[in-house]
Amino acid sequence: MRVIGAKTVDGSVTATASGTIVNNKPVILNANGTVSAISGTINTTQVINTLTDPFGSNPSGDIKSVCFSPDTNQIVVATCVSSASNEGRVLVGTVDPSNNAVTWGSNYTVFSSTADSKTKIHCMYNEVLDHVEILWRENSTTKLVKGTLSGTGTAASVANVTSPYQLEGNSPDHITASIDQSTGVGLLMWYDGGNQESRIKAWRWNGSAFVNSGQNVVPYSHQGGTGAEARYPSSVYCANTAGSNPLIVFTYADDDNGQKGVLLGCSTAWNGSAASVTVGTARSFLGQVTEWHSVSYSPSRNRIINVVASSGINSGQGGMMVYEFTPPTSGANALNGNYFSQYGSQNILHGVYSSTFPVSVYDEESNKNIVVYCDPLDGGKTKMLIGTREFTASGTQYAYASRYDLSVVTGNQGQAFCFVYDSNAERSVLLYSDTTSARMKGFIIRPEFGETTNATIKGCIGFADGGYSNGQTVTVKVANSIIGGQSLTPGKFYYVREDGTLSTVSGNPVIEAGIAVSTTELLITSNEERIN
Repeated sequence: MRVIGAKTVDGSVTATASGTIVNNKPVILNANGTVSAISGTINTTQVINTLTDPFGSNPSGDIKSVCFSPDTNQIVVATCVSSASNEGRVLVGTVDPSNNAVTWGSNYTVFSSTADSKTKIHCMYNEVLDHVEILWRENSTTKLVKGTLSGTGTAASVANVTSPYQLEGNSPDHITASIDQSTGVGLLMWYDGGNQESRIKAWRWNGSAFVNSGQNVVPYSHQGGTGAEARYPSSVYCANTAGSNPLIVFTYADDDNGQKGVLLGCSTAWNGSAASVTVGTARSFLGQVTEWHSVSYSPSRNRIINVVASSGINSGQGGMMVYEFTPPTSGANALNGNYFSQYGSQNILHGVYSSTFPVSVYDEESNKNIVVYCDPLDGGKTKMLIGTREFTASGTQYAYASRYDLSVVTGNQGQAFCFVYDSNAERSVLLYSDTTSARMKGFIIRPEFGETTNATIKGCIGFADGGYSNGQTVTVKVANSIIGGQSLTPGKFYYVREDGTLSTVSGNPVIEAGIAVSTTELLITSNEERIN
């Protein structure tokens, strides 16, 4: 016996076919009353290819950073190699989407030969000035160099690297930096331990030298105190719709306010000889302890994606939270964090606490957030979350990041993650230190995604009880009916995927199909919630 009680009496409706419909396949109801087959595609590839030790050395657990140059379609990665007296090295690679491989330049370039430890490396491409800038913390100072990209393929490298300049002389661990691609001005946020507050400084290269501004105290986002202690900061450049009102957004934990999550927008300017910054109004968006932040940006959607790791999530069980914000495009409130439109938030992976900084990118091709982190509660595995924005009922357009598909990148523990999206190859490149093998490793990542041309949650009304051609009258089996001709696992619940197939994994949108009552029969579940 497959189910308790007798099989349900088959229920059905009839409609005219629009196009060819295959027997036992789900159909959607069109606006004109006809029904059509669901059509679309699914790309199931997630992690492709392994890149091991692109520097040909053993960087162990050292900090690194990677950026993408849209002018040359190359990725640039910088690292500090502890096995070579903490030498700072930079390497150029080109992603080939035809074989999902990276061609690295045959020689790395040394950007700093001192034996001092280098941490918090930021490798950034300046589109205005057409050069690479590398910033890092060394002996409680922040240093900076620049160089130009040269050559292609195995001959690619960073040339004409300057001597290191000291950008700031009092910069403990908490630093972050980004470049405004509309002005060529960079912003540094750092924690000044002597004054116990964080500050922001602007800089810009002017020929072979750089010009930096004075210091601006990071504003507090609460009553009391003279400034915020910005812990675990991250930053990103936001083009803000067609270059109108571009800004750099910082996100951090405000240590003066219970380490609550804070968002802060800043704009930059260059008058030909001096760089300056206008600091916006900070906004506290998460009212609990936040240990780590990672922020990315979607230029096509003008959307900021902020990933927060916190031990305070879900009553102390720990986990991560994803927020999405859209900055104001113009007007007096453009830098006021309170006017950044919030498109929901979502707790993910309760009970999983990341002890390393999570990293994220936004994949423009598939409209996906990709988050990578180390899970110490599961043997230190390196894991990846692929998230898709969803919408509630038509008309409200309230978006939230609730669909996050989890996969394991590797069973080994990863640290010092860096992540970049190559918009030319439409691939993301992940680099990190594998602590198990004590080697630098990396992956090319293209997230799993589905593309449907016509399926909607409300439109999928049932399954065709036969094969039909255009214009014929279709009999559609609906809720509480049995449909045969399937290949199923009894007892499993199934969903309709983007291409009209059945799967135990939901698609986007999430369309329920039913429960398997045998290896060939599906009991179609009630669709009342979908068609209300």
